[in-house]
Amino acid sequence: MRKKMRSARYGLTALLIAVLATVTLQYSHAVNPQDIRQPGVAGGFYPADPKVLAAMIDDLLAHASPPPINDPIVAVVAPHAGYQYSGPVAAYTYAALRGRKFSRVVVIAPSHYEAFDFTSVFDGDAYATPLGTVEVDKAFASQLVKMSPTIKFSSQGHIPTKEGAEHALEVELPWLQRVLGDFQLVPIVI
Repeated sequence: MRKKMRSARYGLTALLIAVLATVTLQYSHAVNPQDIRQPGVAGGFYPADPKVLAAMIDDLLAHASPPPINDPIVAVVAPHAGYQYSGPVAAYTYAALRGRKFSRVVVIAPSHYEAFDFTSVFDGDAYATPLGTVEVDKAFASQLVKMSPTIKFSSQGHIPTKEGAEHALEVELPWLQRVLGDFQLVPIVI
């Protein structure tokens, strides 16, 4: 069974999530409701009801037993399909993060609906899920944007289009919210 799970984990299209522990000071600023990316695939890729979503994630986490990791975790890989398909595999990734604290999480996801020739760092203030709002770490995002002309603040790849709502980054957030609690997000779509 373990070999089968390992094979399934590596066989799925994966999403890189760079989890960076930081010692920076937390900051808080007023979040403009118009600058919050609303859930685009809640009710499809995962439950829209917060109680049902939390119970589903908690149940999947309870059944995941990853091997103990004593070293610091700096990056993880998780699938980004609907929870009914990828939830049991994603649970192994997120169960490994239980009990750890991170003030900043960088999520790097592919774009399924829009093509662009740069790295898109969300230019809004937050991402929302049925479990609440995750504030964007604007200070760290600004540092990234200054590093290269190919990294830009943009809503491309983040905001739903007429073709559909991008899901790859969004579906990771409820897992992170249940496992980590409070953190700031650096949402990147490539």
